Amino acid sequence: HRTATVRNVPRHIARDLLLCGKRVQEDEGLVVPHPRLQERGFVLEPLAQIAGDVIHPVLGRRIDELWQRLRDGTAGTTQQT
Repeated sequence: HRTATVRNVPRHIARDLLLCGKRVQEDEGLVVPHPRLQERGFVLEPLAQIAGDVIHPVLGRRIDELWQRLRDGTAGTTQQT
């Protein structure tokens, strides 16, 4: 929802580190895995396509499963499948 006030000027680029293998880290300025990864379809869909079998190190679920649950609207349920 950003609007440019001046054209053709350098823009700030945000970068988020989503996962780093099985690493779990929470420091000032860096949280791995990304704390809301499982809530973001725009991140999960392409990640599931390229690395669906990767296990989220905190949630213990495959990335493709997290994407499926978010897409189906069952992401907030606690039922184990």
